[in-house]
This record gives sequence, structure tokens and C-alpha cells, in this order.
Amino acid sequence: MSTFLKTICPRCKHHQTIFSRPSIIVKCAKCNHLLAKTSGGKARMHAKVQEVIKA
Repeated sequence: MSTFLKTICPRCKHHQTIFSRPSIIVKCAKCNHLLAKTSGGKARMHAKVQEVIKA
């Protein structure tokens, strides 16, 4: 089952949905601030998770 995370950028407060197990570094689409890093499995979050979406 795929899980997505609705996050809020700590710098510009932009809402962005990301995959819970990314294979690359995820940055904010608006201000380019780091939101999540890869860790060999689940993401190491650097942003607040607002909601977990199971698909």
C-alpha cells in the first residue's frame, strides 16, 4: 500500500504532498527548502506532516 504525506514547509508555509518513501531528496516547490531526505526506507522529515494519505 502506498502512503503519501501532506506536508507544510516551515519556511514559506506552502502545502505539498510527498511520497512517504522517496528515493531522492524532496524540496519545497515554492522556496526550495529541504522537506525530506532519503534514509533507505521511510523519509527523514524536515517539515511538519499535516496529514497521512493512504492510497
